[in-house]
Amino acid sequence: MTIPSLRRTLHNYTDDLVRCSEVFQDFLAEYSLSAGAMFRVDLVLEEIVTNVVKYGYEEGREPSVEVGLIILENTVRLEFEDAGREFNPLHAPEPPDPTQPEDIPIGGRGLQLLRGIIQSGEYRRESGHNRLILHISRHT
Repeated sequence: MTIPSLRRTLHNYTDDLVRCSEVFQDFLAEYSLSAGAMFRVDLVLEEIVTNVVKYGYEEGREPSVEVGLIILENTVRLEFEDAGREFNPLHAPEPPDPTQPEDIPIGGRGLQLLRGIIQSGEYRRESGHNRLILHISRHT
């Protein structure tokens, strides 16, 4: 049995991310994933790619992210690989809780949200590349 999968390399952040998201969503729809699962996959895709592009590379160095999607029996496996700065999003510190509503900054909570969405994840640094594997439930 062939395991359904796709791979894309993103170079132009805005255009490639939009196209990759559309291709992945169409592909997931073919396999009857729930709307909730499709939303979670898209959210995780956008969060990880955005962080790699914004923070992973030195100024003047063009970012590149390879993204893989594999549909397994109970989960969707997302794989990310980049040659940016070493960074494990699974172990990034939690942002401090604000004491007042007006102290809540815009942004900075994406990785916290991501950790609540995924079922499991693994990170490793190999040969100058970040390799991140995340599993998201196919159901609900």
